[in-house]
Amino acid sequence: MRATAVECGGPTMGKGSDRERQYVELCNRAGMGTYRPATVRYGENDMMGLFDVLAFSPAHSSVYAVQVKSNRATGITAWAGHTRLFRELGMRTIYAVPYDREGWRLIECRNDGRYDVVDERELSCNMGDRVVEWLEAQAGGES
Repeated sequence: MRATAVECGGPTMGKGSDRERQYVELCNRAGMGTYRPATVRYGENDMMGLFDVLAFSPAHSSVYAVQVKSNRATGITAWAGHTRLFRELGMRTIYAVPYDREGWRLIECRNDGRYDVVDERELSCNMGDRVVEWLEAQAGGES
């Protein structure tokens, strides 16, 4: 008898869930702690409908609320507006977009605009290496 995803302990994961797990792995490689809600079969996984992952710098001095998308940074303007209050409370909000076979692009939304903080698409590096370097630099030697 062939095992199905449900028999193995959970629903089939989609590309979005895979990308979220990949982002968590990059954060962990950089020495950051993470929280990602359990995947549910029906309904909303995002925290407050806005964030897929919370990442914490090693000394917990910075909290990153991250929305992970696949292949396109669509909807970022609306998302930046919805997450403004979180930035005012001291959280850093990141839109993380992995492009297939090209690399990650991280866009930090700030209340004075948004900025690409990492864009691996034009670089010759392993996918995710620049993200880890940036996250480590943000920790500033806290570990």
